[in-house]
Amino acid sequence: MGSLDSAIRPVASQVVNQFGTTVTHVGDAFQKYDATTGVVSKQQQRTERKCIVEQSKGDRQGSSDNKNELKLIMASHGENFAPEVGHSITLNGKTYNVTAVVEQYSGDLVATYEVMVKL
Repeated sequence: MGSLDSAIRPVASQVVNQFGTTVTHVGDAFQKYDATTGVVSKQQQRTERKCIVEQSKGDRQGSSDNKNELKLIMASHGENFAPEVGHSITLNGKTYNVTAVVEQYSGDLVATYEVMVKL
């Protein structure tokens, strides 16, 4: 981790947590092995996290065709897992599918994610 990472990543996280909206982020199922019992089980990645709704494509382009698409900003610092295409985000009672993720670096590490979602 570079010096920029140690300075910028916590600040990005603080801004998102302070000004963001709480969403439910559901990721991929993963297998978990219990060495005591020998049982392999599937668990769904699920977490509550904050994001900033930066813009709606419909608002930006003035087109009603894109009202169901949003751009979200999520911090990477302190989160359990990263957003990926195919994950789902529940925001204000609506569940969106993640259609694209762009990583924004603060140096060597990811500081924030630009997450495009669509109903």
